[in-house]
Amino acid sequence: MNDSKIRENAEKNYEEYAISAERIASAVTNVLDMPADAAVNDIAIRPINQVQQSAQTLINTQKKRST
Repeated sequence: MNDSKIRENAEKNYEEYAISAERIASAVTNVLDMPADAAVNDIAIRPINQVQQSAQTLINTQKKRST
């Protein structure tokens, strides 16, 4: 795989899965606006379509193994 193909794949993934800066800022703002007696230890922000695709890949892999 050459550099142009890698770049093309990276751009495609970015277009398909990218979360806008505004959405990230909104999530961070929500955490900062929490009451002082609340503790946030971790924040995981993922594009939902990537999570769904990963779940479907796992399901397909399990189906192949069981046949």
